Amino acid sequence: MRELETYLALEIVGSYHARIHKALDLPPVAAWNARVGDIAVRRPPDPRQFLIDFLPSEERTLQRDGLHLFHIRYWSDELRWLVGRDRSGLTVKYDPRDLSCVFVAAGQGYLEARPADRTRPAIALWEHRAAVRTLREQGRRAVDEGLIFSTILAQRALIDEATRTTKAMRRDAARRAHLASTKMIDVTAEAGPLGDDEPLQLPYFVVEEWDD
Repeated sequence: MRELETYLALEIVGSYHARIHKALDLPPVAAWNARVGDIAVRRPPDPRQFLIDFLPSEERTLQRDGLHLFHIRYWSDELRWLVGRDRSGLTVKYDPRDLSCVFVAAGQGYLEARPADRTRPAIALWEHRAAVRTLREQGRRAVDEGLIFSTILAQRALIDEATRTTKAMRRDAARRAHLASTKMIDVTAEAGPLGDDEPLQLPYFVVEEWDD
């Protein structure tokens, strides 16, 4: 995913901005440079909040032990201030690429909350869904946080082992590649009749001559 994001960024700020735009009849970067001095550029006052505003969200109720999202219990000391207030319908923002932190809307900003069990590794939402799907296929109707994380770690171990095996197989195949395209040289002379005193005839091979 990071490679894809980098590729898209390079495509936008590099190739796209340098190509002739059909509507502008000039590269976008040239149009930007021509007008940037005339128009004030409005930047987000808080880049962090600007990013969080675009993240997907879920509505959750704050319980005494924290917030529960995707079978993970989140907590933050800052959430204590919300316990005695209206705890229903809190907007919880999350990054599908990393569920190790969620953002709870509070007033004009957001409060960060992390898994109450700080030993939990960072996981992505797709890993969470894959683990839940695997558990359902195994016949488990009820899943919990510990079971999900243990399944994810087991799946990661399988993927890592498969990756190592695949790399080893590719390496071994590359080392054997020269054997598939060549054959052993057969220097065995055709056997003549018994008692034949003719000299042994070896096959003729082309010899390259190199000049100094």
